[in-house]
Amino acid sequence: METIFLTGATGHVGFRVFILALQAEYSVRAAVRSLTKSEAILASQPIKALNPGPRLNFVEIPDLTAEGALDEVLEGVTFVVHVAAPITSTVGIGDDLEAHFIGPSVQGTLNLLRSASRHAGIRRVVITSSLAAIVDTTNIEEATRTVLNEHSRTFRIPRPPYSTSVQAYCAAKALALNAAKAWMKEQQPSFGVTHILPGDVYGPNELVTDPDDMLQMGTNRILLTPVVGGHHDPSASTTIHLDDVANAHIAALRPEMPTNRLYLLHSGGVSGKGRGLVRNCS
Repeated sequence: METIFLTGATGHVGFRVFILALQAEYSVRAAVRSLTKSEAILASQPIKALNPGPRLNFVEIPDLTAEGALDEVLEGVTFVVHVAAPITSTVGIGDDLEAHFIGPSVQGTLNLLRSASRHAGIRRVVITSSLAAIVDTTNIEEATRTVLNEHSRTFRIPRPPYSTSVQAYCAAKALALNAAKAWMKEQQPSFGVTHILPGDVYGPNELVTDPDDMLQMGTNRILLTPVVGGHHDPSASTTIHLDDVANAHIAALRPEMPTNRLYLLHSGGVSGKGRGLVRNCS
């Protein structure tokens, strides 16, 4: 049975990927910062319904950027799905935006790739990125008038100090993508890498039980804040349903899916009612 090593399993996208991986009969080795984090996952209704037994286990990794932290836990793994990364939030970020976003995003990705290269059995690595990684956020007015496609790239990446968490998040995504592609070109490992770039992801966060948390973290708050009478500034983006994002991660593991590609995910059309449109490029 093929084993997936998964980061970010307690997050919005990561948990849905987790569920679909188990439904697809993979074994999942999930990284958590503390083993106490696994309790919420094991207590969730989707996991109870699946009852995965020995196909599910957890490994404690407090810091994904620590040198060698992933070397041993990747033993016997066939696929790596790297979802974990700092996201924008109204709480818990602090004043040092560079330290919060850039280091974990860039060094976390590179550390994972380096460790994966030490295991000949790993065939594919899937990395969750964002459309923010290819948008020129240094000129928002121009960006809102620009139509992006699978060939788009940005070479104008905001530099610190960052004025907002959104600016730092966008910079982190762009820098992590560029760093991963440069590493792959230089090292030429035996595995392929697939980058998943969704727009704003909407869908139920199955691990959130506190309504206040729904209004503080992730893109769901863009929808929910006005519903409860609050205000959220408008922003230019595309949307994609959570299920489509998670499905794209699992589909990227199939042998017929080309690797070393960027897959852009969006719902399609100005109405946003389409499902699962994907564009890819090398």
